[in-house]
Amino acid sequence: MSRWVSALSWRRSFAPEPRVGPLDEAAQAPPDEREKLRVAAREVLSAALSVAAVMVGAASGLALAAVIIYSRLHASTSPTWSRRAPRGSLLLVSPNCTTTLAAISRVDQVEPNVESVDPAAAWFDVLARPDTSGHDSTRAQSFPASADPFIGSAGVGHTNPGAHLPFGMAYLAPVSSTLGDWDHCAGYQHADRSFVGLAHTALTGTGIRSGLAFLVAASCDADAQVAASREIIAESAEPGYYSVETADMRVQATAGVRYGVHRWRFAPGCQRPSLRLARHDFRELLPSRRYWEEMGGRGAIIDRRSCSGLLCRVYALEKLKTWFTREIPVEVHAYMEARLLGRDCNWSSARWPENSLVALESQAGHYSGGAARGVRCAVELRAALSYVDAAGAARNFAAENRSFAKVRGRAKRTWQGVFGKLRLDHGLDSNQSALDDKRSGDKRSGDQRRVVDDTALYHAFLSPYLHSDADGRVLGPLGKVRRVNFPYYTFLSSWDVFRSWSHLMALVHPQILVDIARTALLHHEIVGVPPRWTDGGRELSLMPGIHGATLLYQAAVLTRLCDPPLVRRIFAALSSLAHEPPAVSLEQRVHAMARPGHTQLWAEPPELKLRHFLRHGGIVPYDPAAPQHDQTVSDALELSLLFACTERLARRLNETRDVALYRRLSRAWTRHVEVCGGLFSRVLANGSRIVNERPADARAHMGFTEDSALAWSFYAPHDLAGLVALFGKAALVRRMDSLLLPGPGARRVVDIVDHTGLIGSLAHGNEVTHHLLFWYALLGHPRRTEAFVASALRMYTPAVDGLPGNDDAGQMSAWYLLVRLGLFPVDPLSPRMLRLRFEDRALSVRSFRVSPMAHSERLRWLIV
Repeated sequence: MSRWVSALSWRRSFAPEPRVGPLDEAAQAPPDEREKLRVAAREVLSAALSVAAVMVGAASGLALAAVIIYSRLHASTSPTWSRRAPRGSLLLVSPNCTTTLAAISRVDQVEPNVESVDPAAAWFDVLARPDTSGHDSTRAQSFPASADPFIGSAGVGHTNPGAHLPFGMAYLAPVSSTLGDWDHCAGYQHADRSFVGLAHTALTGTGIRSGLAFLVAASCDADAQVAASREIIAESAEPGYYSVETADMRVQATAGVRYGVHRWRFAPGCQRPSLRLARHDFRELLPSRRYWEEMGGRGAIIDRRSCSGLLCRVYALEKLKTWFTREIPVEVHAYMEARLLGRDCNWSSARWPENSLVALESQAGHYSGGAARGVRCAVELRAALSYVDAAGAARNFAAENRSFAKVRGRAKRTWQGVFGKLRLDHGLDSNQSALDDKRSGDKRSGDQRRVVDDTALYHAFLSPYLHSDADGRVLGPLGKVRRVNFPYYTFLSSWDVFRSWSHLMALVHPQILVDIARTALLHHEIVGVPPRWTDGGRELSLMPGIHGATLLYQAAVLTRLCDPPLVRRIFAALSSLAHEPPAVSLEQRVHAMARPGHTQLWAEPPELKLRHFLRHGGIVPYDPAAPQHDQTVSDALELSLLFACTERLARRLNETRDVALYRRLSRAWTRHVEVCGGLFSRVLANGSRIVNERPADARAHMGFTEDSALAWSFYAPHDLAGLVALFGKAALVRRMDSLLLPGPGARRVVDIVDHTGLIGSLAHGNEVTHHLLFWYALLGHPRRTEAFVASALRMYTPAVDGLPGNDDAGQMSAWYLLVRLGLFPVDPLSPRMLRLRFEDRALSVRSFRVSPMAHSERLRWLIV
């Protein structure tokens, strides 16, 4: 105490003398002088307050002007003046939270001449606008060499290097073979060095054969009945552009949103060139030719055509009837205009062959000779698509009708906007790295890693595909036309993308998750369940679970959605799956999906599996009489995750009435667990089990989807604590080791075609175990996470076969990008991700919360 007092007195002894200020002088002044000083002080204070008021007013005006400018420049995330504020007041919603409005208008009959604003236009306009944020333009200058669309186009990647805009409808896709084998799911294989033609739609990065509508093939003989394939001499591509050259022609293509332009330049040897619509032949996939004829399968047909001068107008129609849907065919309409470029050829005066778009005849004496790139005879084909009708295709055409150069320039600016959203800087200090590439054995240069990184971002923005027209009309899943005021999307591979892709989009473009949620809500309103796997607006009922519901939940949670009515609609849709029957009768859906002359289904509607799940208390029973539906264990595990979404959203909204029910259903994965083996097994309707005698085998008809019982035994990504409590941490780690580090002499049977990207017995090329590598770190073994993650990253290379499996609608690329950022969503339902940093000899695991950024900002990470 004495020491403290002496220190205090020491400080006081050295304290400075007090300063005398103006107020002190005023206090010591005479009374008259004091009053004068008070009056002067009041005047000074009044003047200061006036100046402050003017400054506050000016600042408010500048803030309001900034809000207006921001809303004009960034329409998709602009501040919105809400009409729901009480007493007529105006409420400004922050741009950092995604705002939406009531979007669905229930219109079954639509007037054809109603004009409306294209709800998807704002997104593309924002991306195509030059970047004036002050950032360096290095990325824009290196754009053509950064992303390589050919990566993944060989092997099992199944990507197509054609011209496409982010989330666009038109996909000008080169077709290298008319065969419908699994290698040509996207219509293209880089190893097959042949060129048949250009299609206007394609599914890229999947194992599903569909699309390839309006396949335009060229022929140098107008009388030829079959379009021949040609050997590719040269080929190039960049995001939004594709070019190919053969011995007798050169083709260039670029894409808009629902629109595309391609140029065909013919060599002097083509005296009677023609462009015709060919058919991509899927017959070898079907049981018989008779079945193909019963399905009404045929190529595109010319509905109407008129030519005058240098311009030829064409309406075309193609019916897409596959073995997935019989009574709900998808019709794709196209409006095309063909224009002659130069005077070296003219429209043919002879009768045009069937399904010919244009038929040309050369003008003798006008050729200058030389290679295909030196002649002047060429035709430019502009085309726009619609899934509604021919009038919709014509309106979509009018909305985007531009020259080849302008469309290509806009595509380049749009993709530059995408690459500006996520900047991966290479060659920095290793202490700032999410991965130490030297220790992981990655010998690639910074330029090679940049190509892989940018291509992954490119792949992540290819899908889903826009399905609605520019006037807001859309063909719903049951074939009725609706009008919406939001971008309605298809090609929703929900089973794949909810794992990592949605978290990546929550960081760089959260609005796409909100639009997918609107799409899923309308789908739920029409069909009774959210979408599962859609193509062309139709439900294909592929893959287990109903993960359109998971995407609904993620839209509400990952984007911090600031639209309470929309969040309530999402919760109502999720909770209805536990209580209400579907809006469409199950018998109608079953009848629509049954093959002609067959009583069994190709794929069961999702509501049928959900009905079994609810009736049997969380079990999807296996029926030995229907082995083609034997993915019952996977279905039950995925449906458990669905009700985990419902439970968590109910707790967020304080909807506690049925939380116990949702909790019980979210834990239903435990009902498929074998008591002794600790694996998941099939359960019959009477409660007996079919024990897995060879759990490491990845075979069909074993109760699991695209992987083994051993790989699926870790599938409760939303409930790691439950798995640890059930099996124990040590036993869980030993089982993980048996999958990733199989012992010598371990033998297994694999008959799944896309069981690829192997790390031990773990197939990284499939999505089932994408979370598993990070569990080691959570269970106390970070070095194993480091080693296995590095092994997975080395599978992504700048080669044409540089993907470890199907890109699966961008999921594989999103997994890679998040790991390169040092992040991963171990629990796909949580807004928190693991932040990974490899330091010295240990892996530190930290939590990182998803925080959506405004579209005007740039997300910048430092990567080595």
